[in-house]
Amino acid sequence: MKVKNIKFVKSKLVPLLLAGSIGMSLVGCNGHVDMNSISFGDLLEISDVQDDTLVDELIKSGRLLFDEDISYIEAADMLERYMDISDKLKDIDFCEVDSLKRLSQEEYNSTLDYSLEDVNDLIEIIKNSKSKSLVDQENRLTAYKKLDFLNDYCDTFIHTYGEDISLSVMFASVKGSIADELDLAVDDYSSITIPKYHDAGDGSTSYCVEVGDKSYTVPVSNGEIWNTINYIYTLQRAKLTEETEKPTYRKAINYAKTTMAAGANINKDKVRSDHSAGEISKNYLK
Repeated sequence: MKVKNIKFVKSKLVPLLLAGSIGMSLVGCNGHVDMNSISFGDLLEISDVQDDTLVDELIKSGRLLFDEDISYIEAADMLERYMDISDKLKDIDFCEVDSLKRLSQEEYNSTLDYSLEDVNDLIEIIKNSKSKSLVDQENRLTAYKKLDFLNDYCDTFIHTYGEDISLSVMFASVKGSIADELDLAVDDYSSITIPKYHDAGDGSTSYCVEVGDKSYTVPVSNGEIWNTINYIYTLQRAKLTEETEKPTYRKAINYAKTTMAAGANINKDKVRSDHSAGEISKNYLK
């Protein structure tokens, strides 16, 4: 059962161009802090994080829209959830589901808000193959149908929007931290730019961030902001495969979270992270 469209997105799905290979640096470790235990939504509920980024204000003002009513930050949390669900369902055989009678579209759409726990509950129903109860067998077939739809939906979403979402939240995390450090208003956020790639990926170069006609240097390998800019350039140049998509997007989202939590400190036109990896782990993670 193939998903033909994404429920909340009005534009058509773009074609998938998955080819080529990618270096190990793209899918390696997620940086100094593993932020998997906290969502963007929960992170932005922390007052100290709010004090270090403009992202929360940008969301409220509608400046970071992924769709007409969903921000890129919310879309990134959605992307993580869909990747978790996709990983959970990868070993289930759905090959015969297309031959079964379809559920209503409302029943299919209800699965889009499922948590990983909800998915686990349906998987347990599928595993209940020994019961001879007709009700149990009907519930089992319904679970198959729902999970088949959700699996296709998640994979389509990941393939189609994963790169855009990953890049957008990394850009927002860097620019949001710098905007807050410079006390910029929401209307001035667009004056911040990260120049196009020039020499990323080998760990030997400093980067810069431009704010209007002023340029700020991000010293080489200096904290989460440098890591995130470096990964922006790496992802922009990558040719993803189905095997590297999800680990790549997870790493990008992780960098964005750590940069948002780290904040920025600007001194003598040099940009550094305001909080260390150790401080982030100690203060913000469960």
